[in-house]
Amino acid sequence: MITSTKLMTSKITSIHPEASMLDAYELMFFKEIRHLPVFDDEKQLVGMLSDKDVQRAMIVNKTSPTSQVLSLNADEKVSDFMNWPVHSVLEETPLVKVIEEII
Repeated sequence: MITSTKLMTSKITSIHPEASMLDAYELMFFKEIRHLPVFDDEKQLVGMLSDKDVQRAMIVNKTSPTSQVLSLNADEKVSDFMNWPVHSVLEETPLVKVIEEII
């Protein structure tokens, strides 16, 4: 029986819900990742942040009719943009059950 362990990444990069969106952007940019699990102080998964969530947080400033500058407000928190609730499975969950959760 194939379990979810076969598909999992063992070393993950994560972020805290009170981190700034600027920190999230920098982490995702430098690690070249598109999704960040969000864990609270008790190491509980409380959300998921995607690159699209970061894009939603960006502020567009037009500098001329043909150009613009994108920026992030340092006061915006990950918790303001993350997706929740998050569904998760255990390591020993059969792959068939994982697929059922996704669909």
